[in-house]
Amino acid sequence: MNSPKGSSMEPTVPVGSIVVVRKVNPEDVKVGDVIAFETGKSRVIHRVIEKVFENSSFYFKTKGDANEDPDSWIVKPEDVCGALMLTIPYYGYLIHFAGTPIGFALFILVPAIILIVNEVRNIPKCRKGVKRRQPKPLQNE
Repeated sequence: MNSPKGSSMEPTVPVGSIVVVRKVNPEDVKVGDVIAFETGKSRVIHRVIEKVFENSSFYFKTKGDANEDPDSWIVKPEDVCGALMLTIPYYGYLIHFAGTPIGFALFILVPAIILIVNEVRNIPKCRKGVKRRQPKPLQNE
């Protein structure tokens, strides 16, 4: 899952964190669980504050921990992606930086250039260590 774009789940999920979610059966989700769900074209991570049963189905009402008001939408069971399993604080900033031209250069190109230069410098040392085989002179008996 990508890092959150907002601070609605702080301090549970700090801005710039990477989150790992586990697949979950929506029927097993309880009030208080933090879930990831689809809203149109984006994913949101919020806490379930109410599980509403209506007719033969149900839906969730959610809220960000740092938000004063509940979300204005409802979450259908088919929109649930999973439940929060692990948060890796601030790692999202590093991944985002690696996707920029400067980050790409620092994380990919610079180490690659260092490896190539070291290997090129080792070529003469390897050539000195490998002696050419001289043919053995023929011996007459």
